[in-house]
Amino acid sequence: MRHAHARTNADDAVSSTPPGAGLTEQGVAEALALREALAGPELDLGVATRLVRAQETLELALGEREVPRIVLAGLDEIGFGAFEGGSLAAYRAWAWSHPPDAPCPGGGESRAEAAARYADALDELLARPEDVVLAVSHSLAASRT
Repeated sequence: MRHAHARTNADDAVSSTPPGAGLTEQGVAEALALREALAGPELDLGVATRLVRAQETLELALGEREVPRIVLAGLDEIGFGAFEGGSLAAYRAWAWSHPPDAPCPGGGESRAEAAARYADALDELLARPEDVVLAVSHSLAASRT
């Protein structure tokens, strides 16, 4: 799933450099609502990215449940390059006008590179012995899953 509302979301800013900003009050409420929604199902593993907003979402969602937790950098946010710290609208305007394999200016990742990284990370999770995994990542990686 995608992380809860973060301070960068409130500012409409992009942030891919760990540790990044944490959750807003709204985000804390969203993560606690996720905890309630997940109260019944058994979970075998919790996974977050290196960004604080994903880790805080996971920690709040799992609460005091005794579920092992790991950080998986392969699910980190796409590298925004020159757009880092700028507006999400500016990045989206660039992304929508360039093909998925176009390198992001300023040393960022192309969307194709990020997708390949996410696929590798998901393969890594699928190879693990746990059956039920809660993975908290970012918009592009989570994509309504």
